[in-house]
Formats: sequence, C-alpha cells, structure tokens
Amino acid sequence: MKKISTAIFLLGLMGCAGASKKGPYDPFEKTNRGIYAFNSAVEKNIMRPVGKTYRTIVPQWGRNRVLDFFRNLASPIVLMNDVLQGESRRAGETLYRFMVNTTFGLGGLFDVADEAAQVKHHSEDFGQTLAVWGVGEGPYITVPFLYPMSTREFAGKVIDIIADPVYDYKPMDELNTWERVGVGATDVLTAYTEKIDQIEGLEKVAMDPYAVTKSVLYQQRQEEIKNGHTDQKDSDGKNKPAGYDFEMNFDDE
Repeated sequence: MKKISTAIFLLGLMGCAGASKKGPYDPFEKTNRGIYAFNSAVEKNIMRPVGKTYRTIVPQWGRNRVLDFFRNLASPIVLMNDVLQGESRRAGETLYRFMVNTTFGLGGLFDVADEAAQVKHHSEDFGQTLAVWGVGEGPYITVPFLYPMSTREFAGKVIDIIADPVYDYKPMDELNTWERVGVGATDVLTAYTEKIDQIEGLEKVAMDPYAVTKSVLYQQRQEEIKNGHTDQKDSDGKNKPAGYDFEMNFDDE
C-alpha cells in the first residue's frame, strides 16, 4: 500500500505539470548548469577512471553478459509500461523475451530470444507512459548524479523504482541494503561504460556541453516516446523516423 500511495501522489503531482513548450523548457537553467557542472566533475574524475578500468579488466563478452542480465531483470517494468501504453505487440515481445532468456539464457545472462528468434530488446519506462497518457513534460531539472531531464521523466523514474517487483522475490528479496546498492551500482557502471566514448566525443565537439547534452537527450526522448512510429514525411513523400533531425558522429577520422 505504501508503494501504491507514493505512486498515486507522484501521478497527482505530474498532473499539474501542464503541457510542455516546443523543445526543453528550462526556467531553472542557472541552477541546472551548476548541478550539471558538479555532475560532470564527478563523471570525469571518478566514474570515468573506474569505468575505463572496468572496461580494461572485463572483456566485451563479459560486459555483454552483465548487460543482458540487467536488461532481463528490468523486464517486469518494461512489460508493465508496455501494457499501460496499450502496446500489446511489444508487451508480448517483452514477455516472450523474459520467459525465454530466464529459462534458456541462464537467468538472462544470454539473450537467447534475440539470437535464436530475432526478438529484439526494447526499453520502456513510466516517464514514457506518462507522455503517452498526455501528461506535460514540465520544466527541466538536473538532479545530482543524474542527467538533465523533464520533471515528468524524473517522476517516471521514481515510480519505476517504487513499482519494481524484482526485489520482492527470491533471491533478490534476501539482499540487505548494501548488497542492493552494489547490484544497482553494477547496473549503472556497466551501462555507463558502454557510453564513455560518446561522452568524450561530445566534449570534443560541443562548445556548450550542457546545451548540447540537453538537446540531444530531448530528441532521443521524443523518439523513445514514439517507439519508432513515423509522423513526418521526407521530400519524396515517404515516412521518416520521428525525433532526430541531425546526426552526431563521435568516431575519430
């Protein structure tokens, strides 16, 4: 009941957010930039050396096993949001992947559903569900140790954590607080390690890293919300993917 009450409170809070303006609405930019600078310093001086060490010690094959495991672990949340968004096909794919990978993929260490049946992974969260339901983005905020995001996305993340059923079942329910922190930190570190090159590439080309990061994340978010659906047409009258109107290439020439 405590989980449900907290989730309802956050939903009510987001109901007051109102419709978002075109592009990121950032009335607290000065404060957000200060927090972003702090986050960047932590990322560059602490997380990046740890991430590069992890990448050096653990080969790509091993990192892929950890990524696949945590993707499978997040399946209940993805499935819940697929259903809440009325995405029956995607919900079926998520359920199939979870059953197959948990059973034949050694608890999710191997993505058998993709390799054997070409059923691809997709992510879904409650922030996207709120967007589908018509809840406005609200102002953008930057939270310590997180990236710039709308208040709608932040509320969605909190609700996902509250609603996550994983830790209620064995063997996860037997973990103590520090063990759970360790599991979560491993999840974050593994996902972060795969993006270090992109972050360093952004630093090389961006005159204003905060503005560019916010813009790129905003466009990525719009594409995620639309689940790849098309709503624009190119010069030939054919549909083109919604979201991106530019590309950023982080590869060195």
